[in-house]
Amino acid sequence: ALRDNAERLGNGVRLAPALSGNDEIAALDAVLHHTSARLRLADREQAALKRQLEARAADLAGANEHLRQETQDNEMFIYSVSHDLRSPLVNLQGFSKELQVSCDELRVQIESAGLPETEHRPMTELLDGEVNESLQFLRQAVARAAAIIDALLRISRAGRLEYRWQRVNMGRLVERARAAAGALPDTARIDARDLPPAWGDPGALEQIFSNLIGNAVRHLDPARPGRIEIGVLDAAAQADNAPQGARAHTRTYYVRDNGVGIPSAYVPKLFHAFQRLHGDDSGGPGIGLALARRIAERHGGRIWVESTEGAGSTFFVDLPDQPLRAA
Repeated sequence: ALRDNAERLGNGVRLAPALSGNDEIAALDAVLHHTSARLRLADREQAALKRQLEARAADLAGANEHLRQETQDNEMFIYSVSHDLRSPLVNLQGFSKELQVSCDELRVQIESAGLPETEHRPMTELLDGEVNESLQFLRQAVARAAAIIDALLRISRAGRLEYRWQRVNMGRLVERARAAAGALPDTARIDARDLPPAWGDPGALEQIFSNLIGNAVRHLDPARPGRIEIGVLDAAAQADNAPQGARAHTRTYYVRDNGVGIPSAYVPKLFHAFQRLHGDDSGGPGIGLALARRIAERHGGRIWVESTEGAGSTFFVDLPDQPLRAA
């Protein structure tokens, strides 16, 4: 009876009725029945967990698809609105220039009209004062609006552009990004390590590093010599620094500076659109890091930062080192 129940237990079949008695054989048979009951309970729990996981996976797939559709709809909405706003903005730019030309012509006519001083002075003061100031404000507002619209268009295009997937020479790419950053302060320098290749779109990846290097240059501390280092983490350092859930077959590049750093309270919103590291003093529309994050995510990677205010920042970019399955 024990041998039969042991075989049934091994095959996952319900056991024969338990043996009666108080001897060792009955005790062993009771253990077999107890084990069988535990196994059946574990099987039921495993089946329930499997159903829950399948349901959760289906929910996540649906949520991801919904999010993807919403993102696509938002991009199309942003593109449509931005495109429609450009026409009236162009008109504002043109009319403001025409108005400036008209004011200049009116000023010439006033000067050549030979008006008495009592009439000449109020007219010239009006043109050179309130009218000229209003025109300057108008031109600045139009330029600001144009920059915002262009930024919105760039954000919407970032998710819709078709990438040219290939192996990218990161050394050459960083050299082009360094050149795009412009002249450095006399006391600053950029050191680029040997960079292994990555897999992606060359133009898009260059945009990431142009933004990161440009930010590093703009936020160097004028009180000390500026140092910017561009490199790649070794395998051990990459494992220690990679965020949870980082994808395999990637390389982690970094742009490190000894600049003014980023306040810890600002880090969570750093990669949001229209955010500036140091307010209006930073210049630009404030979308560089948002675009960098979007590009990194489209490459199956990610971007994050570690910073100490007053000591500097390190931006990490996780990029694939081989073709993506989706590509």
